[in-house]
Amino acid sequence: MIPTGKQLPAGTERRLALVIGNKYYAYAGRLNNTHNDADDMAKVLQNLGFDVILKKDLSMIDFQKSIDDFGTKLGQYNVGLLYYSGHGIQYQGENYLVPIDAKPNTVEDIEYTCVKLGRAMAKMEGAKLKVSLAFLDACRNNPFPSSSRAVGQGLTIPNNPPGSFVVFSTRAGSTADDNSSGRNGLFTSALLQNLSQANVGLRTMIDNVIETVTQRSGNSQIPGRYDELRGDFYFLVGGESKPEQEKPIIINREEPSPISKRSKKLFPYEPEIVFVRGGTFNMGSNDDNLLAKPMHQVILSDYYIGKYEVTQEQWKAVMGNNPSEFKGCPTCPVNNVNWNDIQKYLQKLNALTGKIYRLPTEAEWEYAARGGSKSKGFIYSGGDDIENIAWWYGNSNHQTHPVGQKKPNELGIYDMTGSQAEWCNDWFDENYYKNSPSINPKGPNEGTHRIVRGASWRGLKDDSRVYYREVLPPNNTSYGVDYGLRIVLEH
Repeated sequence: MIPTGKQLPAGTERRLALVIGNKYYAYAGRLNNTHNDADDMAKVLQNLGFDVILKKDLSMIDFQKSIDDFGTKLGQYNVGLLYYSGHGIQYQGENYLVPIDAKPNTVEDIEYTCVKLGRAMAKMEGAKLKVSLAFLDACRNNPFPSSSRAVGQGLTIPNNPPGSFVVFSTRAGSTADDNSSGRNGLFTSALLQNLSQANVGLRTMIDNVIETVTQRSGNSQIPGRYDELRGDFYFLVGGESKPEQEKPIIINREEPSPISKRSKKLFPYEPEIVFVRGGTFNMGSNDDNLLAKPMHQVILSDYYIGKYEVTQEQWKAVMGNNPSEFKGCPTCPVNNVNWNDIQKYLQKLNALTGKIYRLPTEAEWEYAARGGSKSKGFIYSGGDDIENIAWWYGNSNHQTHPVGQKKPNELGIYDMTGSQAEWCNDWFDENYYKNSPSINPKGPNEGTHRIVRGASWRGLKDDSRVYYREVLPPNNTSYGVDYGLRIVLEH
């Protein structure tokens, strides 16, 4: 039953869940909590309006059949959910769910004795669902140690289709705690506690799960979230109250005061800033832009970032000059500046204001561009239609324009796509994404090139995607007309 005083969202579409718990493995380690996980998850999902298919201890044949039957039934539904608790492994870039009779004698046998996660995701994609969800408590140690050289730790980053939202019990490449002393696995326990929270969007709910698991594990287990969902999804609402604002994981626990209460009135040359609530997001992309690979999970603290790019009049008020190619437009973004020039500007700005302004880290820039905790998963910053949110090659008439004329993104920030490409603070290293710290990454300690983001007024559509990266030497003087800046205020 739906909890008293609560209801499913108005106009709720039909919901179907496939819930699987594998415990009694014939050739891999037996697991303690997977049946409990499946039973408890099935009960909660039924209370949330799902028709539930509950399966336990599936052999290879039964596993495949259950997924195929699930796929067939999905044609009558609009929301699909896969929950799995059991062994899972990665091999050659694919994630596999392990049947109870799996016994791969060689690593090459894995794809014939285990079930690809992609099989279930393809069924949901083929059903053209509004929302596809997958929660996997499957990132345990490799159950087949004899094949350990070719089988990676835990699961790998999934290639989930548009409209889907996948959550692993721990980040890609890591292993999870089965929580043998409790009724449920650590991840599933946190998930069960949060699923029935009314008026909480899916992204906020999962951020709360991530925070709970991270704290309970002493930072040794941080769930992985892989978000291709458009809009948001609510499992439950209550009364006539409106959905809560997003409240993702916050690294610094004290609520910052509004900027107007913390400092004097902004000087004319100070850029207006926007508060960004910290949170968890997937940085980069596994698509065709090699510099953006691999996608990886990042957790950020709260920060403040410029609502607009620094304008020509703001730069001139501090530096006494206007280096821009396109002069005569005080409210246009300053351009023709390199990373070294910007450091001199920041030094003078900080001396004038007594504050600490700096360039954003690349992670801060991308999180803000994606819309932070309010992200709707757009291709560009603020939308999928570049005409509405950016000055780019197709509409700029080959020149800059005053800031703030296009639509803002979800955080109320303007021009993070197009207008001027924006310098970030980070050095560039082609291997950094593979080894990046998950919490507040600041880039490599040294390098020869710095990061530039956001494309410019003459950028093409592919160059303007939120994850697209450029690299330039900090003293760059070539094509300087493309490059400007947006600043961060430390607090």
